[in-house]
Amino acid sequence: DGTLKNGVTTGVSSPVGKGLGFDGDKNQYVNVGNSSDLDTYTPTVCAWVRHDGHDDSGWDGVFSNGGENALTGYSVYVANGVVEARTDDTDHKSEISLDVGTWYHVAVSFSDSDEIRFIVDGGKKTATLTGSISSFDNYDTFVGTNAWNASGDNWNGVIANIRVYNRVLSEREINDLYQRRTPTSY
Repeated sequence: DGTLKNGVTTGVSSPVGKGLGFDGDKNQYVNVGNSSDLDTYTPTVCAWVRHDGHDDSGWDGVFSNGGENALTGYSVYVANGVVEARTDDTDHKSEISLDVGTWYHVAVSFSDSDEIRFIVDGGKKTATLTGSISSFDNYDTFVGTNAWNASGDNWNGVIANIRVYNRVLSEREINDLYQRRTPTSY
């Protein structure tokens, strides 16, 4: 649920049914609102994504929960073709590249033991970095942009079946989510 902003396209085909289409040049995003259910220090964010190129900033937000000043919360985004995460005011670069126009299942989990795990396509590509979430403010949550720049770091492509869990999922659980996709011809 959320409020679609600036003409987000609904019903776009994806490997898991329908998704949301975003034009990175039109400031399109979804404002999910402020839910304390998403204020967790150990979330796992999963989504099917197809990135159709980069906007001028190079930071294309998938999901973001945290402060407008980028000093709190967590985000998942693609910067210059690489999956990244942000915790509080620190960027974490996974070194996992995504090809433009290709569908991927991306999962990022944040543990309370200072570990951020990136798992792409059920484990075909993985990375583990150091980092943790230390605080939250009462700000809105976004899909298709970053909380710290909802008018500039917009996704260009499609996001489908986005899920946020209030715990760290195991690699097996993430692989199960990846394997449950329904085949779609492109």
